[in-house]
Amino acid sequence: MLTPIGTAEAAEEPPEEVNRRSEELAEPANLQPDEMMRSQRFAAAWETLKQIDPDNDAFRVLRAPGAATTEAEVESLEGAVRDAYVERVCTFLRPNGKLIGEEGTSPYIRRRPDGIQAAQRDFEYLSAGGTVVPFTVIAHEVVLPFRPARRLAGLAA
Repeated sequence: MLTPIGTAEAAEEPPEEVNRRSEELAEPANLQPDEMMRSQRFAAAWETLKQIDPDNDAFRVLRAPGAATTEAEVESLEGAVRDAYVERVCTFLRPNGKLIGEEGTSPYIRRRPDGIQAAQRDFEYLSAGGTVVPFTVIAHEVVLPFRPARRLAGLAA
């Protein structure tokens, strides 16, 4: 999934792009608009992944933000963020294959016996890096980055 420098996919890049990537840091004033957007996407994905999975393998093979990046590197990092979110949520919500808590008013709502503080802590853990969107007076949704079609519903206490 990751495309570190030196792989076959990286070898398909034009030589000027490879040379540019190997520079220390890209000066923002020298970047084209598409390069600036790519750099911002990369930095956002980097920060999100650092927040939700600081030991992710992507940090070992990709250069830190600030260097010129390719679209393939950005997509690879965004994919690593998506995968980390899926693993984080699935592992948390189904430890040992069993859903946490008890079913609430629907199968999509889980009730936690530990009270509102535990539910709030769980919500903060699961929504890290996402954007909270009010859903109703007592519930919220979280739009996770790099996965706009999926939302994580808030936990009820």
